[in-house]
Amino acid sequence: MSSIHSQRTVLVTGSSGFFGAHVCRVLEKSDWHVLAGHRRTSNPWRLEHLLSPSVHWQNVIFDINDPENVTEFFSRHRVDLIVHCAAYGVDPRQQSFEQAMQTNVMATDRLVQAAGASGVKRFIHVGTAAEYGRDQLQPLCETDLITPKGVYGVSKASATLVALSRAESMALPLVVIRPFGMFGELEGRNKLVPAILEACRSQQVLPLTSGLQVRDYMYVEDAAKACAILGEIQDFPSGEIINLGSGVGIRIRDLGGWVSDVVGGCDSLLGWGMLPQRANEVQSMTALVDKAKRLLGWQAGTPLIKGIERMLDIENNFANRKRL
Repeated sequence: MSSIHSQRTVLVTGSSGFFGAHVCRVLEKSDWHVLAGHRRTSNPWRLEHLLSPSVHWQNVIFDINDPENVTEFFSRHRVDLIVHCAAYGVDPRQQSFEQAMQTNVMATDRLVQAAGASGVKRFIHVGTAAEYGRDQLQPLCETDLITPKGVYGVSKASATLVALSRAESMALPLVVIRPFGMFGELEGRNKLVPAILEACRSQQVLPLTSGLQVRDYMYVEDAAKACAILGEIQDFPSGEIINLGSGVGIRIRDLGGWVSDVVGGCDSLLGWGMLPQRANEVQSMTALVDKAKRLLGWQAGTPLIKGIERMLDIENNFANRKRL
């Protein structure tokens, strides 16, 4: 694929979060000047660990819920690409519908408007597989009917529709990516893979649901690389929604077994069935990734076991550095 090389400044919103930090890392390695945007109250510890000291990136205060901050930011910075990762509700403990609509829908709309008015060349809106919101035996396709459930899924599905509509009205090139399950180093402690790793380290039983749910998991850096591709390709797929996933479903219980095997065997600590399933939980969710392959030449290339091994190695190094 041919690529563009001029004007390489990118704003990554929600950069202190798990996916946002990895997007910053990949783009910085791809010679973008990265403006890592996050709220004043956020702790950018992931960025400080994942990114090397460099003139190619900098922390910036960028709060999508603060219109004055957004306006002031674009008055000072020329931005060519935006990767919009900031969102409310990724943590299932965040259950305020009002806050979800304010952050995920209204603030996203303001950001798209500001981007269009400021001459941003490309906008990547990070959606979620939760927008589909339903069980389907076949892999989920971007054209499938969406029936989202819960605060996060409903607000993110609304954000996708609003972002696409607003961008079209402003002639702003915008694409939506829908990552499915991601795992990797420095993921939140409340997520499955880090929780299993911690249980194995501490030798404490980890209460879990039945683990019979089927999910599509990929190593987070693979998903982040899709953003780098979208920043480079000549034929930017404006107006498209693109799934990102491995295309292969795995039972949560089997994923837990793989993680346990990498650590050295702690199956007895995994308390399958000790917790009830969440209300309205989708039982099976796998991505159809044909569009990503066709439009981007992208696929999740890191085998699951290799991703777990790499995550464990980096997590151990990080833990050792904290103890020094």
